[in-house]
Formats: sequence, structure tokens, C-alpha cells
Amino acid sequence: MVSIKLAALLTVLATASVSVATRVHVRIGPSNVTNTGATTTAPSDPTTPVGSVPLLEIGRWEPIDAAKYKLVDCKAQSWTLTRKGVASLALRFSSVNISPDDQLIVSAVDGSSPQQVRSESLTTLPIRGTALKLEFRPSTKGCAAAGKAPSFAIDALGFEWPANKIITKESVCGKNTAKDAQCFKDEYPKEYAASRAVARTVFINASKDFVCTAWLWGNQGHLVSNHHCFSSQKVVDTARFEFLFEAPQCNNSCVRNACPIAEMLVAKNNVKFIKSNPALDYAVLQITTNAKHYVEKYGYLRLRDGAPHLGEKIYIPQHPGGKPKKIALTDDDNDSQAASLTRLNQWAFSGDVTLSGLVGYAADTEGGSSGSPVILRSSHLVVALHHHGGCANKGTPSSLLLKPFRDISSTNDGVAKEGVDVAATKDDNADGDDTDIDTSDDDDEY
Repeated sequence: MVSIKLAALLTVLATASVSVATRVHVRIGPSNVTNTGATTTAPSDPTTPVGSVPLLEIGRWEPIDAAKYKLVDCKAQSWTLTRKGVASLALRFSSVNISPDDQLIVSAVDGSSPQQVRSESLTTLPIRGTALKLEFRPSTKGCAAAGKAPSFAIDALGFEWPANKIITKESVCGKNTAKDAQCFKDEYPKEYAASRAVARTVFINASKDFVCTAWLWGNQGHLVSNHHCFSSQKVVDTARFEFLFEAPQCNNSCVRNACPIAEMLVAKNNVKFIKSNPALDYAVLQITTNAKHYVEKYGYLRLRDGAPHLGEKIYIPQHPGGKPKKIALTDDDNDSQAASLTRLNQWAFSGDVTLSGLVGYAADTEGGSSGSPVILRSSHLVVALHHHGGCANKGTPSSLLLKPFRDISSTNDGVAKEGVDVAATKDDNADGDDTDIDTSDDDDEY
């Protein structure tokens, strides 16, 4: 009788623990289960953040009264839009109907950073400051020559907050020892060379701006990040990818939205969503316009063909907090102990999805580091895809990514066995032709 009551009590406790666990954002523990998950298509509402995995929000989009910004007759006109307490502003247009000789320009109030608007559903890049100017310049031939009156409609005003207003849930254990990428260029040239393939990505989801990290995988122009960052083409179409978004010197912080960017890739019509998987938390995209250029200029990373091992030394190039690229190489407050894999077969809950077979490591990350590659010091192969932070951080090991990634392309040179040093998958002297773009943003971890 006692044993029956005890069994019943244990059953109740077990049921209660499961009920609580399903409500917890992330719970970490050991697991002997290898869950490869099922590849999923985009959710029915792809503008809703995936599960309950938080992303680093750096700004928002708000509806605007389009009636206030209408053309009157065929003459030059301009408007100034302002918002206090922001770092940058941008506009999204729902329609643009002007002749090829007309110009619709969005710029800073002083006319700097001009962007010409040509097509509907166009989102401008951020203009640094609390105000921007919208200007219509009619053709010298006059509107009659076009045979129709010019018009446009603004859909929304976007803004990004200053860095000191962005709340990040840090995953730093003790002192943060991650450093600017430039700090590694001379002393750790292979680590820096590998980091060149890592980019910051900014995208819109549910009228909010978010940031993650992405990286070039293989020689076919594929981009890898997390499923909780990209789960559909609709979200990809809102994104931009910023390569070599780095502080120009070691320990030289940049002013927000003014840090140099070597090159910006606007995803719409240029990047295709391939597939994603919530249980493994990966997303694979592909550059469809001039992919060879990006691969040759920034290099690419490869997955390690093999299982992870405790104690393997690692480093993580990333965009923590959406800031310029940093590399985490150590995991102690004295900045002397090499970061390494510290746990195997971990699991975590992400909303109603269970991730299992994860690896753990203590290298410092923050919100915005989502999607970063966890790279081996020995071979510079990717051993894991960073999923979320904590003490320790967790990532999906490359051994679980091999099959789904290989299924994507048989010609992608994106997998290699241990013992093959692939740090220099590009011309390490290709820095000289980088052209800086005066733009920027912020991002979160997980």
C-alpha cells in the first residue's frame, strides 16, 4: 500500500515538473537523446517571433499618417520628419509612382547620406540622427511629359534606439573578456581571417527591428543563422547583412550608427530562404546575386565532420548586443584560460520545442550573438551553432547539422574533417579594397 502511494506521489511530482518545464523559457540539463528534429516550413504567421526565444530588439516601426506627405502639383517639395531620443530614422513606402526622370530622395536634414527611392515596398537604410528629410525633385521635362501625376505613400516610420536605451540580457559569466575583432588581427591571424565570414544581420519581425549574427557557409554563398532569427522568406526579405562591421582599431568603440561597414547586402531580391529547423535551431539562406563576390572577398566557414569532445578549445566571432564584431577566445576573468567545450549532451526548452544533444561552453556572448559560429582553435572548423546564452552557453553541434546541410547542396564545400586547417578560406590580404559605409545597428543574443 505504501509503495502504491509512493508511486502515485512520484507520478504527480513528475507530471508537475514537466508542466512547469514547458513554461520555462530555457532549462538546461543533461540528455542521452539525440534529437535531429524535423525541418519545418515557415509558420502561418511568420511575423510573430519564433516560440518564446527572445531576440534583441533595437528599434520599432510605427504607422504614419500618409496624408500629411502628399505631392501638390508638379513642383519641388520637401518634408522633415523627426523623433526625439532615437539614434536613427528610416522610412518604409507602400507605393511609389514617379517617372524615371523624377527623384524621390531620403537623406539627413543637411542632405548627407542620400538614398533614392524607386520602388514600392521599399525600406530605406537608417539615417543617423533624430530627423530626416524627404524630398521630391521633379523632372526638368515637367510632369506632363510622363503622362500621369507623380505620387507616393509612406507606410511607416522606423527608428532605432541609442545603445544606452537597449536592454540586453547578457550571457557573460563574470568579467566580459570578448574583444574587438581587430585585437586579434596580428596575434591570432587565422582566427581573425575566419571571423571575416561572420556578419551582423538586422531584420524586421512584428514591426520591430532585431539583430542576430550570421556567417558564410561553404563556397556557394550560403548564409547560416538561427531558426529563431529566420523562419521564412518574408522575414529574410526585411533583412540586411553587414560584413566587416568592426571597430577600426583594437578597443576603439564606435559611435552607434557610425561604425564602418565594409559592405551591406540588402536581402530582398538578393537572398533566398532555403530551410530552417526549430529543434536544431538552424536557418540556411543563400545569396542569389553575385554570391561568388562575397565568398571570395570574405571567405567562408566549414562544419567539422565529427563528434564534439570535452576540452576542445574554441572561439566565437559574434555581434554581441548588435555591436561591432567581437571575438570571445577565453572564459575566465583573468583573460588567460582558453574557452573550450565544457559539456556534452545538454538539452534546453525553447517555447514548446525541446532542443537536445547540445554542447556547452563558457565563452562570453550577449543578445545578438544568436547564430554565431563556435569555431575550433585546432582546425578553425565550426563545431557548433550558437543557440542561447547562460553559464554555460549552448549550441547545436556540427555533428547534428551535417546531414541536413549536406542535403541542401552536394557541391557546397562546407564540410571538412578534423586535421584540415581551413582558416584561410579567402585572400587574407583582401582588406585593401573594402569600402566603408556610414551606417550601423544593434543586436541580441540567444
